[in-house]
Order: sequence, then structure tokens, then C-alpha cells
Amino acid sequence: MFESFGNYLAHMGEGEWGWHDMMGFGFLGWGWAIFMLLFWVAIIVGVVLLIKWLLELRNIKNGFKKDYFRNT
Repeated sequence: MFESFGNYLAHMGEGEWGWHDMMGFGFLGWGWAIFMLLFWVAIIVGVVLLIKWLLELRNIKNGFKKDYFRNT
């Protein structure tokens, strides 16, 4: 049906308005585009912090706490 997942996402919002309209270049205005940008930034930051927290947890559990703080 679609060549790739990206192509699927590109056509997902289409109807009377296309994906670019949803991204803030059309009827919803720049407020929606800014919201989407902040939304994706928040997800990326959250994932990075989660990975960092899991690595610290693993270091403490394995008894590498001293080595970890010495290396930073």
C-alpha cells in the first residue's frame, strides 16, 4: 500500500487538508507547528534522560559506582 513507513506517515493526515497543513503551514497556523516541535523535543529529552537513569542504575547495581563518578 505504502512504499515505506515514512510515506505512510506523510499520507496519514491527508483528507481535505494535507500533512503540511497539520504541521502548521496551513489552517492551524504556527501555534500548532511550535506545539509539535516542543512535543517531539520533550519525547527525545525524556528518552535520553531515561537511558541515562537506567545506565546509572545499572552502574550502582553492579558496584561500579566509584568508577562511574571517578570517570565523570
